[in-house]
Amino acid sequence: LLLSITEGSFRTLAKQMETIKAHDYQSKFHVEQMRARFMRKDGGEIPLHDKLAARVYSLTSGYGSSFVRPLVGLLLLIEVTCAIYLALLSATGATIGWPLATSTALLALTLTFRPFFVYNPVFGRPDIACAPGSENCNSVELAAYLTQNCELPFKLLGTAHSIISTLLIFSFLLALRRKFQLG
Repeated sequence: LLLSITEGSFRTLAKQMETIKAHDYQSKFHVEQMRARFMRKDGGEIPLHDKLAARVYSLTSGYGSSFVRPLVGLLLLIEVTCAIYLALLSATGATIGWPLATSTALLALTLTFRPFFVYNPVFGRPDIACAPGSENCNSVELAAYLTQNCELPFKLLGTAHSIISTLLIFSFLLALRRKFQLG
């Protein structure tokens, strides 16, 4: 009950800040209103999937108050997945060198902005794959090589990569939209 009253108070304060065009305070009160709403435990008024979505939104962009946080998350995602893809390649026996690291970074970047690209049926064709470490191996050929040599781990990682990148891009766009709404 107390959190319900607190949520209403923050909503009132946010609306008042909107009328006097104090956008910084409006944003802060909105964040506090959202926190109070999803902390409530009064009879399950808010479904579990809404609470889960709110938690993800809170972690990725602070309920829309930061559009930089999802961008930093995307950069970290690219770096981490690049390292994991390199580890997968070394597990297949590939020698890690500068050309392979560059191709792997491009693969991580491609899979970040082309979600679920790991399910491209072209990757199963043997004439597409290249030998890792060769100078002319691009990200598509590298994805084909990984699909043919360690399909399950590559597709599982690619699926997780796609889901996380989609959530981060969506959070970025929501936060950017909120920023433009406020001022």
